[in-house]
Amino acid sequence: MGTYSLAQISNIITKRPNKKRVQFGQKLNKKLMLHLHGVGMKQALKRLPYFENEQVYSARIDYALSNIDLFERLLKEEEQVFTTRGGSSYFNLPEGEEKQMHELLSDVVFGQSLRQWVRNFGLNAYRADPMGVIFMEVEKVTAIEGKDNKEAGKPLEYDIETPKCYPTYKCSQDVWEYQCNGRRLDYICFALTNDELIMYGITEQSTTVYPNPSDAKPPVNKQYFRWVDDSQDVILKLEVSATISSDGSTPQVTVLKLDGVDNPIKGLWNKVPAFIVSDLIRFTDPATFDTPLRSVIELADAFLYDRSINLLTKKYHGFPKAVEPLLQCTMCGGEGYKDGHACNNCTIPGHDKGTGYQLQTKVSDVAKFPIEILNKDAAPNFNYKNIFGYVTPDIEGINMQIDGLRSLEELMFITYWTKNNNQIQGFNGKQDTKETATQVLTDLQGKYARLNTTADWAEQTERMIANLIGEFWFNENYKGANISYGRNYILETPDTVLDTYYNMKANGVPDSMLDNQYEKYINCLWQSNPIQANIYRKKFDTEPFPHLSAEEVEKSEFVLEEDKLCKRYFGEWDDSITDAEWTFKDVKILKQSLKNFAKEKQTALDADVAKDTERQAALTAATTKPIAA
Repeated sequence: MGTYSLAQISNIITKRPNKKRVQFGQKLNKKLMLHLHGVGMKQALKRLPYFENEQVYSARIDYALSNIDLFERLLKEEEQVFTTRGGSSYFNLPEGEEKQMHELLSDVVFGQSLRQWVRNFGLNAYRADPMGVIFMEVEKVTAIEGKDNKEAGKPLEYDIETPKCYPTYKCSQDVWEYQCNGRRLDYICFALTNDELIMYGITEQSTTVYPNPSDAKPPVNKQYFRWVDDSQDVILKLEVSATISSDGSTPQVTVLKLDGVDNPIKGLWNKVPAFIVSDLIRFTDPATFDTPLRSVIELADAFLYDRSINLLTKKYHGFPKAVEPLLQCTMCGGEGYKDGHACNNCTIPGHDKGTGYQLQTKVSDVAKFPIEILNKDAAPNFNYKNIFGYVTPDIEGINMQIDGLRSLEELMFITYWTKNNNQIQGFNGKQDTKETATQVLTDLQGKYARLNTTADWAEQTERMIANLIGEFWFNENYKGANISYGRNYILETPDTVLDTYYNMKANGVPDSMLDNQYEKYINCLWQSNPIQANIYRKKFDTEPFPHLSAEEVEKSEFVLEEDKLCKRYFGEWDDSITDAEWTFKDVKILKQSLKNFAKEKQTALDADVAKDTERQAALTAATTKPIAA
């Protein structure tokens, strides 16, 4: 770690001490981009020489479908890591600066919050490019009141519309060399693309490109590099007449002079503002990192090949074959010639005489047979279906291929989510409805573990980015972020969650645990309607003693009369409140409304009871008055 001299940088760029690790990440990225985003699919589908010729292979790759939809189904549920309720973010700053930090992270780049960026860019990179890099870019800092904010060390004033420090994702394909220190980097060197050279105002460009131009990557110039270490960010040119890997020359790097751009740029963090995307360290090489999809890559390979074969089979053999007798050509009368030339209606391309039979038939064409075919001996055995008909596709074989694809997808689901086979839904449409809530929860433990693993990565990644942003703006005042994600995932059905709630209630668990379970039920029941879920959460917070019935509350000696009244009349009051009021009013206001309603109802009831008592007393007095003598 530290600052590297030009001689050291030249030595690293030319000798590439971590070349094998960089190439491992690039190879893994190509494989994962194939499955997750369909990149390079035609190059990945190799010909099977024993089974197919070049013509069949060409048709197969033309009709092949990618695995994009497969991984969309496999990974869809993982979005809950970013959508579930709960979690918190604190930055250990004074109140004013804490608010500014939240504002900075609400729009880091592209109008997205830091949480959204981690979801849209970070998560995709985590899956498809684990050895890629999250790198902090810095725009020119705006001078305010004649002072540069960064140099003055006063981050209280800044242009919130244009964040000056923001995260970017750098693909592993663009990395020339780096040195990992855990997820952190001691240094990183990028091979600049020709597009980047133009951005820096460098007009000289190399013709050197990636090994496979069809990968749709921009041309890479292997003479110009961007080097970043703890103290500098610099654009360099490799001065060498031969190629980088040649021997016998003495390569050197020089710092380029760029028009209108400082070069080098002084490091603002005293460390490399970047880190590896993945947190999954490979035990065989602790300096390399893996994808969470490692366990299903081979299954995805098999699925891609098998589906391409299945689609080709349906194209080649999916149409029924018509069976019919040869019908005499109506233009030439079966002669093969028409007006001295080959008949246009029955001549095969390349031939100089017609066949005498129609090459293509229409529904209106009639096949005629001599009546003798129906003689006494032949008639009982004559069946036109023996002459006309269709040879249908091998439905059983095609279905077998489709079942094989289903099994592969099912196996991928089981492998990734570590879920029991008998719990997989969506393939046979069956599930055991007699399972207890405990059994269901046990079967879902693998899913919870997978979601928590992803949430752990997301928390750490968001925290690392937030710390770099906080250190950039607040310098030594910044002490570090505390970021946690909500873990209240919705995996069970509403009925299962409610059954668990009733079991917990029957076993006398504390109200705090019942609160969590009931909120989980609300989230599960209304997961597609967050507005309605919010209404029911407010109802739960407003009703006194929501885990007890009105009768239980009435009998309790420890409940205030006011709360008993509110519990007694909650249902009537609830019917009088509109959804709009539930949506926009605070719980505190709603509770007061409930109290007022309950008091009015009880006052009116007491008045009615008093009147009834007076009437009853008067009636009693009248009936018991002595009769006059």
